[in-house]
Amino acid sequence: MMKVLNDVDSTDIENYWEVTKSDSEVFPYLIVDNWYNPEELESVWKELDFYQSCPRHKISRTEENNAPVAREIDGTPKSKAFRFHLWDLYLTQEGRNFSNILRNMYKQRSPEFYKIVEDAFPIHHHSYKGTNTDGTMISYYEDGDYYKPHIDSMMFTCLIWVYREPKQFKGGDLRLPQAEKTIKVKSNRMLLFPSYFSHQVIPVKFDKEPTQSGLGRYCITHFYNWESSNVQSI
Repeated sequence: MMKVLNDVDSTDIENYWEVTKSDSEVFPYLIVDNWYNPEELESVWKELDFYQSCPRHKISRTEENNAPVAREIDGTPKSKAFRFHLWDLYLTQEGRNFSNILRNMYKQRSPEFYKIVEDAFPIHHHSYKGTNTDGTMISYYEDGDYYKPHIDSMMFTCLIWVYREPKQFKGGDLRLPQAEKTIKVKSNRMLLFPSYFSHQVIPVKFDKEPTQSGLGRYCITHFYNWESSNVQSI
């Protein structure tokens, strides 16, 4: 489900950021480490811990029937993981204020971030700035979970990875097959790329049997799109 974006006020958010951009105009992508500042990261973890404490039957597996996930021609899901959409929980613009994760989306609409996107995406940056809808999904990968190569039916995909330190697993990196690049999973790392780029999640493998839940790979996915119905008349 996609929703209209709110305007946001800019803050001094880029002080924490470490920016890396692709060296290819054909397959551009943008990496920002330290995406959340310490206070924001703490608030995000509180929300994720709350979801982790919920009964698992409320958070679907991608293997379940009718789960909204990329599929093979025969209908088999390409992913094996937990996932749920935040807009299914926070149904209104007012409701999103209850989510720390959704409130922190001001960063993607800040002038500071637009400047970085313009430099990283010389061809695509106008398209990103012109998007006017968003959708957010939380994915959680445990031992053996993965996502085979797929594309997203949006304009831009923004991935934010977090996991508990010390890291308890191997794998979980993101592969961009067309660009022949593998982006290492790193906690508090953001990756932005055009949604039509094929991408996949390398299988997660725990080093040893986890002593508690929530020690796997979280991915906060923000999708950005443009919808004519959301264009405000002048």
